[in-house]
Amino acid sequence: MSSKSSIRETTPAGIPAASRRLPAIALAIATIGSASLIFPSGLLAQTTSDDSTRREDDVVSLSPFEVSTDADVGYVATNSLAGSRLNTPLKDTAASISVMTKEFLDDLGAVNLEDAMAYANNVQVDMNDDTSAGGSPNDNSTFEFFTNFRVRGIKATVTRNYFPWRMPNDSYNIDRIEEQRGPNSILFGVGSAGGIINTMTKRAVLRRDFVKGSAMVGSYNRIRGTIDVNQSSFNDKFAVRFNAAYDDGDGYREHEMEESVRGHLALQFQPFPNTSIRAEFEKGNVDEVVARTINILDGFTDWLAAGKPTASSDPTVVAYSGSRQIFNTSTGTVYDVNRQLHTNQANGQNNALGDSQYASPTINTGGPSQTRTGDFEAFSAFVEQRLGQNTFLELAYNRQRNDQESNILAIGASDGATLYVDLAPTLAGGVANPNYQGYYIDGQWGRMVSNYESDNVRLSLSTELDYGKWGNYRFAVMGEYEDRYFFQQQQRENFLKDSAAGPIAAFGSANNPANSGTRVYRRAYFTEGDWSTYWVPGPATTGLIPATNINGTQVYSGWVNQSLATDVPEEQMTALIGGQARYFDGRVIVGFGLRKDELDFTTYPQIRNDGSAGGVVNEIIGDKNDPQDYSYSGVTKTYGVVGHVTSNLSVFYNYSTNFSLPNTGVRILPDSGPADSPEGQGTDMGFSFDLIEGKLSARVAYFFTDIINGHDFRFGGNANNPTVYARDILDALVSSGQITDSAADARRLDSNGATFTRRVEGYELNLTANPTRNWRLNLNYSITDGFETNIAPEVSQWFEEFQTFLSAYDRSVATARNNGQTIAENMAEFAEELEDSKGLEGRALPGNRREKVSVFTRYTFRDGLLKGVFVGGGVRHNSKLVAGVSGTGDIQYGNSYSETDFLLGYEMGNFLFFKSFKVQLNVNNALDDTDPIITRYRDDGTPWRLKVRDPRSFRLTANFEF
Repeated sequence: MSSKSSIRETTPAGIPAASRRLPAIALAIATIGSASLIFPSGLLAQTTSDDSTRREDDVVSLSPFEVSTDADVGYVATNSLAGSRLNTPLKDTAASISVMTKEFLDDLGAVNLEDAMAYANNVQVDMNDDTSAGGSPNDNSTFEFFTNFRVRGIKATVTRNYFPWRMPNDSYNIDRIEEQRGPNSILFGVGSAGGIINTMTKRAVLRRDFVKGSAMVGSYNRIRGTIDVNQSSFNDKFAVRFNAAYDDGDGYREHEMEESVRGHLALQFQPFPNTSIRAEFEKGNVDEVVARTINILDGFTDWLAAGKPTASSDPTVVAYSGSRQIFNTSTGTVYDVNRQLHTNQANGQNNALGDSQYASPTINTGGPSQTRTGDFEAFSAFVEQRLGQNTFLELAYNRQRNDQESNILAIGASDGATLYVDLAPTLAGGVANPNYQGYYIDGQWGRMVSNYESDNVRLSLSTELDYGKWGNYRFAVMGEYEDRYFFQQQQRENFLKDSAAGPIAAFGSANNPANSGTRVYRRAYFTEGDWSTYWVPGPATTGLIPATNINGTQVYSGWVNQSLATDVPEEQMTALIGGQARYFDGRVIVGFGLRKDELDFTTYPQIRNDGSAGGVVNEIIGDKNDPQDYSYSGVTKTYGVVGHVTSNLSVFYNYSTNFSLPNTGVRILPDSGPADSPEGQGTDMGFSFDLIEGKLSARVAYFFTDIINGHDFRFGGNANNPTVYARDILDALVSSGQITDSAADARRLDSNGATFTRRVEGYELNLTANPTRNWRLNLNYSITDGFETNIAPEVSQWFEEFQTFLSAYDRSVATARNNGQTIAENMAEFAEELEDSKGLEGRALPGNRREKVSVFTRYTFRDGLLKGVFVGGGVRHNSKLVAGVSGTGDIQYGNSYSETDFLLGYEMGNFLFFKSFKVQLNVNNALDDTDPIITRYRDDGTPWRLKVRDPRSFRLTANFEF
């Protein structure tokens, strides 16, 4: 930990005003530019050394920092920046890279990144299915983030033009997608050891004018429109391009919807033959009603099977233990259900309810209140200058800002997804219960608020030296500075009151306003079989609860911090040097790179709010008067070799390391601080071949990747978090008079994650082809195995120490957990959670699907009666996934699944007043396979979590050019 103090400038809202620091950033770039000659890294790419055919006004367009998608033909791309951040032929790149061309994306009918990744190599959508064995899967990340992906079994980094990107991608302004697999930090800096998924945006085009657009209709009231306008002027030295998209539609699940509006403006200016200036600005917003990815949970079918008993002596009938304030959403009344009866499963576990007789997969228990909104804007500018014959300089700047808010029912818990039956004949005070034996859902509403800002400046310089038979050499240096800030706060709806002194205080628990006894549990009774009524109205649609009376006290509801916010200002400096050497007339290509990253960031320790600055008294906040400064640095390297055995056959070997920044939102024991930086190293080796004059290319690779000091949010949910267990047990000890508040506070925790070591290895095949003028083909196949070791050692150490501490006290005291579970029962439960979490250690990777295959093809008729018609489609298959460990220690697997997609279209050429007109039908899941995906089993073999699958759907799109 360093001793430097934070000098970050903030706005009144507390969000860093990074844009005010541009003079400092400009100064830093000059410093980094010279430092880049000292601190190495960055693999360089090859461009043509023979300039005899270059047009004078195209000099800058041949910059090694750019790749033109105009060279892409069909599904085959020849060059990429992904291998070295510089323009390199893919056949000369040792790293594993796959490119999705614009034509391929269009044929898929992809409107977002998730659509495209369905046909990517060794990629699977993160379904919250990779928690440790025995861990309690929840849907927090479904709402907290937009869609995430795993590459080679490891969460991937998503970038836009090689700058980190946190918002959802839309295809309206994307020219291609590049997937680079493996821990090659030299390419993209700190990031995932799995690799990156990079989207390249459309650029303004010199010497061309066009107006293009599209209109789409689809299943679930989907409508979408896009426009793409490019105008070149001033003797083709200046061009402006504008893209916009509007997308609106519902979903398969009840109340689901999404509406997005986006605009993207790109400029290009070439004032001199050797100078190019580019800039782009994008702004958009996304409004969604999001459904849980898991199915409804079962809290009543055992009760039905037992004959609908009403006595608490039956194992399917239980009583709430402890204060639980219910807000009945239909009557607007509040009452305590302490000791009132309701149904439950005989084993006390709420497992997935897969019987559609009782719960349709279309149910969305959050209804229209389960909203997610995102607003974002991004600006980038690039100045490229050619210096002499083979030397190029690029100065780049990127600024991003995004704000997001999610409203979530039953945040971190299962209550809001579980169906129960009310068995209380009377309510508190002896009032008859009008909903006796009525079916209901209740749960706590929470919200997540996040803000992200970043400013990034980088300076790159490349040059080329040709020594004839002694080789051709390319070198690059780069310096980069990034200033960023990330804030994220998780809150729950709690009952509050105004104290006599004026500040806002908790109702019922002055020491902890987030205490479960003060939380608002909203309850909704529904009409059996009317799936649209199975939802709980929340604050997003009904507002917070106004003043009401509870036990003679006037209260109202408000948002209370549940944990310490992620409130992290960061500064990162990077320097790299890299190179590429070509020998024997380009038969052997050797590349290397060395990169150094330094990161400084600040966190704030947890304290209780004294109310002097507003907010809720005693809620958890960060102490801005005691900033904790951290510094990290790391060096990463890469080297690789490609040998062209013949003009058609090549072999390759690539070794690379990865230095990833810690996820500052993950806090680990013993001090609840951020983890150390994860480190990765990996190897790719194999062969590739090109046939039919490059119309068919294929690559076969063996890979392995090791991650040391990985960390994530395992041991961060309500079911297995040491923080939650310690809180409930310490509260019980204080309430029973066994320890004081100060003694309890000394042992309270604020952790939400744990560490691990991981190994993945396997094989990958990628084949792209344009075998004939009419036929396109893309094929991917992968085998990935993995396992983890050294799982959560810091949690095991805490548990042993906490057990020793508790041995001196009465552990038969009831806690607020699970309807009055005792301290001893809490500790036994956690011991089981800890043991279960290690059930797959050294054996298999949770959530991993070993085999993944996808194939997509298109055939176009260019003659005869069917001229202009094109037809195609694809098949995707994912093998069974690791879904738990049985009570006998055997690995449990969820089901495999496949989906088939269909493509049919017609290209008309000139049509009415259009230069070109194309109509296209995409049918997803054409065979309507809707069997749910089992993502987690209990140790007794009972399905615990199911992923709902969307049925068959279609999109009909018209593309046109004026």
